[in-house]
Amino acid sequence: MSAPRELGIGDLDDELVQLLSKAAIFEDGKLHVGRDYLPVEYITHGFKGVVWKVKDEYGQEYAAKLTLVEDYVDKSVFAEAARRGRLPSPLFTRWADAGEWVPSGTDRRFIVSIEEWVDDAITLDELCNEHAGQISVSTIVSFARQISSALEALEGNNLAHDDLHAKNLMLRPARAGEAGYSQAGQDRFQLVVVDTGSLKHAERTSKGVSDVDHVARHLVRLHNIVARRRDISLSDRRFLAALLPVVQMMVEDDANRALRSGEAIRRAILDAMSAAQMPTNRGQRLSNPFEYISAEQISSDELLLTLFARTTWVDAVASADPILLTGPRGCGKSMVFRWLSLRAHASQEQAPVPLDTLRISGVYVSCTSDLQTRFSHFRTPEDTLGHEGEIVHYFNLLHVLELLNTLIAIAARHDSESVFGLGEDQAIEIHEMVVRFLPSEHTVRFSPSPLVAARERVEQEIFASQQRLHNATSAPIAPATLIADVTSRVEKILPFFSAHPIAFLLDDFSTHRITEAVQLILSPIVWERRSSHIFKVSSEKYGAIATWNKLTADPARERIEIDCGAEYLKRESTVPNRQFALDFLNNRLRAAQWQGTAADLLGNSPSTEEMNTALTKAGSQNAAYFGVDVISQLCSGDVSTLLFLYRRMLAMSGPYTVATVSSSLQDKAVRETSRQLLHAVVYHRPLGKSMYEIANAYGKFVGNAYRKGKGIKEHGKIVPIQVPRIEVDSASNATIKLSEKELELSQELLRRAVFIEMDVGRSRHDNVTSLRWHFRRIYLPAFRAGLGKNDAVKIAPGQFQWFLQSPVEMLAVQEAQRRKKPDTGLWEGDFDALS
Repeated sequence: MSAPRELGIGDLDDELVQLLSKAAIFEDGKLHVGRDYLPVEYITHGFKGVVWKVKDEYGQEYAAKLTLVEDYVDKSVFAEAARRGRLPSPLFTRWADAGEWVPSGTDRRFIVSIEEWVDDAITLDELCNEHAGQISVSTIVSFARQISSALEALEGNNLAHDDLHAKNLMLRPARAGEAGYSQAGQDRFQLVVVDTGSLKHAERTSKGVSDVDHVARHLVRLHNIVARRRDISLSDRRFLAALLPVVQMMVEDDANRALRSGEAIRRAILDAMSAAQMPTNRGQRLSNPFEYISAEQISSDELLLTLFARTTWVDAVASADPILLTGPRGCGKSMVFRWLSLRAHASQEQAPVPLDTLRISGVYVSCTSDLQTRFSHFRTPEDTLGHEGEIVHYFNLLHVLELLNTLIAIAARHDSESVFGLGEDQAIEIHEMVVRFLPSEHTVRFSPSPLVAARERVEQEIFASQQRLHNATSAPIAPATLIADVTSRVEKILPFFSAHPIAFLLDDFSTHRITEAVQLILSPIVWERRSSHIFKVSSEKYGAIATWNKLTADPARERIEIDCGAEYLKRESTVPNRQFALDFLNNRLRAAQWQGTAADLLGNSPSTEEMNTALTKAGSQNAAYFGVDVISQLCSGDVSTLLFLYRRMLAMSGPYTVATVSSSLQDKAVRETSRQLLHAVVYHRPLGKSMYEIANAYGKFVGNAYRKGKGIKEHGKIVPIQVPRIEVDSASNATIKLSEKELELSQELLRRAVFIEMDVGRSRHDNVTSLRWHFRRIYLPAFRAGLGKNDAVKIAPGQFQWFLQSPVEMLAVQEAQRRKKPDTGLWEGDFDALS
């Protein structure tokens, strides 16, 4: 027997629910709220309310929700009504009446909310439980279209429903003129969102499950119902396969990279539907230039190589040095690592491998697809006790497997011997080496290819290791030095690897993928010094630990750390960044067979003086954010933001468009994207609200200093202040020790790229002496700020701690220093990014 549910404020107990389900609660058989309503039928109840069907004196039917007045201590039912009045019908029910009421049989007071009754409707929950046979792929697509429109309506009013579960989504027959009615096929339903009792401003939501999270769960539920059937078509199966990556992007941990807007979700699902209807022999290609927001979604190496654009830091990553590549998700780390993969290039059998450019023999290993699931249950050091050897063994086997896959791709090429020195004799030697390191009772080789047989042996041992990890046993059959032993031998068999050293490209070695407990075990393998191979590791900012065996690694000795954002923001990167922004879009336009080029479609940007005038002149509504130069400046290494911008800016363009998009449309797209990404900070768990408070406060400060400040002398004339950077320095070598919460907040601000750390590694420790942080550029248009830098907030360590604790108060001091006049407050009429 389950324990009784613990009641929260405003929750109904079983006795009260029983009482409220009886018609006797209505004195004189009527519900008195503003005007009289006649009870028709008790419908249902939840934790906080019951619902009755009622009708007015004209026979019009409504839904009456009865909620304890305690649930409205910190909110107003009339404020709720005002907010929901901005939401469109029929996607949302229309509000009709409200008031306070005391039912017969109790002295408890209730708030009654009267809203439109939805005729002939069932809930999404009822559809899935009782009418699953009626659900098809077209049902999923129609649901996605309509629920994404509902999300757009909420976003457009800065609202969150905050309770978007399956019983609050009603489905009724669509009527002429409604979205559902126009859909082909039998799925002609109209979605109606009900129960807005939890409706609130989006930044005030406190629940762990967001509106988008709820929608993702609904899509998975619908997907699973259809996927269980055996009679669905091939195109339906392709759509279901394409839907899952979309759902994964919806619940992506990084809110800046995730699909969080209704528009983005709808586009992604419609793109999945279009891709599913393509003939299977066409291979992976772009149906439009804006598909595949992340490299993980691109399964085709050929397409990935086609789309790749060189960033400013590619050459540094391609060096023969061990590298820790950091940056926010969506900054292109995976794209670069996959481009550096020798296998990706070797698999293009008719094209020469660009060895002069690559310089290394990259072997790509993804933590997301290969390691995360196997190691996810090892969360603490205690969990790993007794399993260290098996964890290392499994890790080593995966890297050996990917090395063999690379060699197999090379062996399939016509130049495998002439360029790489890999012939039949060398393949046999490699097979014999694998069997020697991984002995087996089954020694008969059935595969005609020695390399394929070697791969099969490794796969057998991987499966055995998986079983041992699953059964909580540990019995590795190879030494912990397996990777080094194999690469040393391969280098002797194939001298090619002496000139082009093997570099394992370990992608997303971050604590959200591989726990700190597992990283502690694997770090000695990753960062040990070997002449036969190196590791290059990508990670979220501060996602890869810096210690193992309780000893601090000296970053300068173990590896070179490259921060994508910091590299992009360097002054000397301006010209390469512009070329990257052009190449990034041009490659996608060509792949999607669009006729226009990036230069054609985007045109030229305003000069610095023209932008300053457009943004600072009182009453000016002139466009400022447009053209190639401005777009390249808006990126802070966050490549996915570029794609997001391009999609918005070219929304009205098509395959045959060659005309430049107007500056006003570009400017509008930039500012809308800026506000949307700024607001997405709220959704980062668990510190989103604190980070948003800091981002919004700093953005207001930067915007107002730029537009209303006293200016700064530059090249002999006064120009607007541009102060996107915080610089902490202590002339007296004083330090401030951040609390655990402050350190966590500071690192989250960097991990989520609210700020970019210009001095790599400075913010890893709690003792603050000096640092340089740059405000993420894409947020600046939300505050109508310039994109350059001619000033910095220069503060002491103690003031930085104050900034984390009370950003508005600390920035008020900086505001006073930049006022135009002593009697003119910089904050008067300050610009709110979300207004």
